[in-house]
Amino acid sequence: MESTKFITKAKRVSIFLGAAFLLLSTVQTQAKNRTLSNGFSMHIMLGSTSSEFGNPDNNVDGLEYGMLNGFQIGNRWYFSPADTWGIGLMVNWFDFSGASGDSDFAAADAALFELGPIGTYAINESMAIDGYYNLRPTFLVMASTEGDLMGYGGFGITHALGVAYRWKVLSVGVETVFGSVNSVYVDEDDFHDDVQAKLKNNSTRFVLGVKF
Repeated sequence: MESTKFITKAKRVSIFLGAAFLLLSTVQTQAKNRTLSNGFSMHIMLGSTSSEFGNPDNNVDGLEYGMLNGFQIGNRWYFSPADTWGIGLMVNWFDFSGASGDSDFAAADAALFELGPIGTYAINESMAIDGYYNLRPTFLVMASTEGDLMGYGGFGITHALGVAYRWKVLSVGVETVFGSVNSVYVDEDDFHDDVQAKLKNNSTRFVLGVKF
């Protein structure tokens, strides 16, 4: 089905980005203090979902998803950083993750224009620790992967809290995503506004990437 093909394509993109990260990690850092400089970032993500993730009002028995995977791209800007620390704005332009499992459903989370504060402590000119919060305008969908198309989809605000360790261009971290969106029932015929449910978007994601 279309949802399965979509998640398969996302996995391929994640693998491609992972290979690119390994290549880019060989690039030498510039002479300036990279840890507190403005820059562009790309990440791939692997994680696990809560038992209520993508389950409309938690009413579908036996609904289990496998590993969550995805990617994100963004920028950050620091406001007059000091020698060893800085506060700034973090913006992820696009953040996608998806999961499928043994059940006949898959779920996907797409967030656009995530933003929030970031704080960085520079251990030295090559190493730093980041802490951040993101407000996430989120599209969340769960849909059948077998038989006729059916599922729920909606838009809402979710949240992310994370920490990361950076060494030169490489970054590794962990973040938790939480919140829920109001959704409506969808099938092959139409959107059914009279059938509504909350979709929770709770997950833990391990993040690997680069920041230039």
